[in-house]
Amino acid sequence: MERMDELSGTRVLFPITKEYAFINAASTGAWPSTAVEAISHFLENPIGDYEYGDGPWDTRIVEVKKLFAELIGCSSDEVAFAPTTSHALSAIATLAPRKAGLNVVTADMEFPSNILPWMRQREFGLDLRIVKSVGGRIKIEDVEKAVDDHTWAVSISHVEYGNGFRNNLKALSEIAHSHGAHLVVDGIQSVGGLELDVKESGVDFLACGSYKWLLGPIGCGFLFIDGRIAEDYEPLQAGWGSIIPESFDLSKGWEHFQRIPWGKGALRFEVGSKPQLSAIALRESLKLLLNLGKRRVEKHILELTEYLLQRLDESHLEVQSPRELESRSGIVNFRVKNPVETCERLRARKVIVCPRMGGIRASPHVYNNREDIDRLMDCLKEV
Repeated sequence: MERMDELSGTRVLFPITKEYAFINAASTGAWPSTAVEAISHFLENPIGDYEYGDGPWDTRIVEVKKLFAELIGCSSDEVAFAPTTSHALSAIATLAPRKAGLNVVTADMEFPSNILPWMRQREFGLDLRIVKSVGGRIKIEDVEKAVDDHTWAVSISHVEYGNGFRNNLKALSEIAHSHGAHLVVDGIQSVGGLELDVKESGVDFLACGSYKWLLGPIGCGFLFIDGRIAEDYEPLQAGWGSIIPESFDLSKGWEHFQRIPWGKGALRFEVGSKPQLSAIALRESLKLLLNLGKRRVEKHILELTEYLLQRLDESHLEVQSPRELESRSGIVNFRVKNPVETCERLRARKVIVCPRMGGIRASPHVYNNREDIDRLMDCLKEV
């Protein structure tokens, strides 16, 4: 069995661990020092690095998409940059045909980013069906009952943000596809922390920001759309970033174009300039995660959450997260009195977690170890 300290060498790449027990990746992941150094280099050499076309920046932006594609098991042609998870989910929601009778199925445990875009589509005739969770879990059979031949999509998180329940994407995709519907996934609470192969899981669309488990900055994210269906849809928004490069030859004038010359695959979902500064940092974080290995990262995280569950049981604290391995993730939620005040007191002791669902949500990543968990539990006794 892999030893818990096997990733200890990674910890030195995260300066925040020198002072803090930062167990809060589900809110914001820590940056590795390599990402900070890459940003500093760019700021000191803005002219040399800020180039398009065949310049160094163009090469890096392409590499970032390739790295993310490798992480989720797809082609880079199926990946577009998006400012946030919310932007990506909103873009996907606008693709639903605007006609009465269609429905989208989601669940009551979803973050607002995966509810509000579909609520907006109600104005155009969409029926939004929200499956009720049971005991902090979304039951497959309840989703199956809600889906029918008029369902356009099942839209769900891979991991639920509140208690870390991990949905079975393969089972959900089989239900959706059996009715001719799509599977739309909010991946921000899993990608970078858990293994995910979008092809094996049957995911059609995925939205994911970079500032949590991907250890990147806010303002940069991704939209995945399966290549089989990418060119079946035309985005509501369009700009110079979403058309084929050859279209920049405007010598014949705009009247030459009978329709928008959409870019190949997911490129059509990129409206304008790429997130230059954010991508510079994210490139380093993605390289780190891939070098560590997706399976190794997940194993480390799940071993830490298992250890936390053991310590919580010893302290007789009520756990609100799943315990069975197939439903667990990097998130553990447990009840305490006055969770907001408790988190503030923990912060004063340089232990960072956050209040959620009437309890505390802890979420370790590659830079955490058992000592961080012990520090959390010791400080809980004090506060």
